[in-house]
Amino acid sequence: MHILSGGKRIFRRFKDALSSDSEQLERYYQFVEEQNRKRVSNWLKSIEVKLILE
Repeated sequence: MHILSGGKRIFRRFKDALSSDSEQLERYYQFVEEQNRKRVSNWLKSIEVKLILE
């Protein structure tokens, strides 16, 4: 079965494939966190909420 063949648990299979390489797994988690921050920031801007970072 191809890891990225869609269906349920696609991200679980992808992370499982990366689990043997801790450096790549960490890169994946950093990427996900960065993308989530961007999405939340864009959403807040879209509803005109000003984000104050300390």
